[in-house]
Amino acid sequence: RHMLRLAYPIGKSKKWSIVGYDEFFVNLNSVNPNPSAGFDQNRAFLGVNRKFNTYVNAELGYQNQYVGVDNPFPDRINHIILFTININR
Repeated sequence: RHMLRLAYPIGKSKKWSIVGYDEFFVNLNSVNPNPSAGFDQNRAFLGVNRKFNTYVNAELGYQNQYVGVDNPFPDRINHIILFTININR
């Protein structure tokens, strides 16, 4: 599981920023009956971040989740409105 994340401040305020990330999931081993080794899913996100203080921030945006499924099932694409609250210590 690897993530590339970028945040760009909006204006002179350091409280708001535009955030984007891409997260790629790969299984190293196969387990019966699932999952199989190789690509598992990809999550792409674009939204805004609001910093409340040194320890708390929140994000709201759109996430596209592509899930690769073994045959005979088709792959899935999920469209998600995502809201997260992050607490950092």
